[in-house]
This record gives sequence, C-alpha cells and structure tokens, in this order.
Amino acid sequence: MENEERLFISVLGGAGQEFGLAIYIGNEGLNSLRLAMEQKTPLQDIVFQQRSILMSFVDRDELESEDYMFLKAHGIPFRGKKQWPEFRSMVPGSYPWSIDEEEARYIIMAIEQTLSVLGMVERGTEIPAFGLDNQILIRAAKKTAQGHVWETEMMPKETFFQEKTLPLEIPQIVPDLVVKQASKHPIMDSQIEFDLFYVDMPIQPSAGARPYFPYMAVALDHKTGMVLNQELFENRNAFENAQFGLNELVNRISMLPKELWLREEMFQMLKAILTKLKVKAKKVENLPEAERFKEFLSQIH
Repeated sequence: MENEERLFISVLGGAGQEFGLAIYIGNEGLNSLRLAMEQKTPLQDIVFQQRSILMSFVDRDELESEDYMFLKAHGIPFRGKKQWPEFRSMVPGSYPWSIDEEEARYIIMAIEQTLSVLGMVERGTEIPAFGLDNQILIRAAKKTAQGHVWETEMMPKETFFQEKTLPLEIPQIVPDLVVKQASKHPIMDSQIEFDLFYVDMPIQPSAGARPYFPYMAVALDHKTGMVLNQELFENRNAFENAQFGLNELVNRISMLPKELWLREEMFQMLKAILTKLKVKAKKVENLPEAERFKEFLSQIH
C-alpha cells in the first residue's frame, strides 16, 4: 500500500449470524481487535476506540435508506437473505459512518487478498488460528521491475501487537494561574476516583457532518460512590479535557482530594499538574465506582 498502512482482516460468518469482513486498520485497529478477543474490556469501550471498516451482508430490510440508495445508484442488483452489502467506517471517538474513498480502496484490496487466501486454503494451506497460534499469515505487496507482486509470509504475532502508548511527557495545558488558585483549597479526607471516557451521546457539529462522541470527566467518592462532579466536553483533546476536568472538580467542591485514584493512562495525562496541586495520586487498574457509573449511563442511553 502506498501509505504502508497494514490491514488486518477478519472473515465473519463462523457463528452463522454475521457475514462479511471486518477490516482493522493499522496498529490502532489491531489493538482494538486484541481487546475484543481478550474479553476484559467492555464492548462499548472497544467500539469507542476502534479503527476499522465493516463490510456486512444483511437482509434488505436491515439496510439504511442511504445504503440502499448507494447500491441503487450504482446499478448493483442483489437478492435473498444476507446478500445486501452494507459498509461502515469506525474511527475512534466518532459515530459509525459511511466510508470515504480511501476506505473504499481498502475494502477492494481486502476483498482481493481474502479471495487469494481462500484459493490457498482450498489448495491445502493451513491458516494460523488468530489468538491461539504465535504466527499470522500476511499478504505483502513487493515492488518489482514489473510492478507490485503479492507474496505470502508467516510472521510472529508479536511483530504487530503494540500496547497503546502516550507521549513521553504530556505538557501542562491548564494555565499556571488557574492551577495556583485551585491549589489553595483545603484538603478533604477522602479517596476520589477520577476518570475520563467517551459517552454514547453523539454530537453532530453540522448537517451532514459525521457525529462524534463527547468526553465526560467524572469524580466519585471511592467509599460511598457519590458523584462529586461530572463534566461533558465537546473538545476532542483527551489531555486537555482531563486536566480541565480535574481543575473543575476542585473548584466545584472547593476542596482538594487527599488521594486521587487514577488509571495509568489518566495519571500520565494529569502528571504535569498533580505536583503543583499537591495531590497524592494512587495508580490502580480498576475504578469500581467509575465503572458502575459508566454502566448506569449505558443503561439510560
């Protein structure tokens, strides 16, 4: 591919319910696939951060009107159950949407190479089981004097999987004066869970534009589960939202938490201002009250 973006393709249909191709784009897409297979992360959280394209074969009555008009405009006839193609673009923080031209090229390439691999399987090639075997079968375009030639290789799974990483140092975004004013509040004797996440309340900035999911910062008392503050952000910068969200919490309750419970990722986002606020941070893997709050939100939306 010209931009050297890797596509990771999953053929759907083994369970007899969904049919099509899921095309995960780049390391971002592959990491979301890994999270789904580990089954430790809530499905909705995975959807919020997924980079992929979904080509599904559905019944006629399952198509959105835009999908049907697209097929009709191109004069492509389909009949029968699970025969009508539907395409969806998945971008982190964005609402599932129609595909663009680049994503259409990805789909064409994915179909071509999937058919090539199908031919190999019919001739006896065994495909490593994703998630169980340590290798992944890949198709790579090699540039030759005659043009690009597709070749098949087996590569170690570890070559591709990468943990999501943050910048080495996330800068302070909240102005010094604002942080200084917040640091003057007295300390409250409590442990507070603080988190930032997408919420299923899509915002469409203008007619025809792709909607996006806003961020919410929430702070809860770890012992009682009481919500101390919640703030919705239309800004799509997670670092900025995290820092302003913590500052808003302090100003709203007019106190500083004795101990702030944070996931590792959130700790890195807030590290630049935690010392100046003189707040003790405790890094944890789970925020039980925050998770209960997120579950509550998912039930009412």
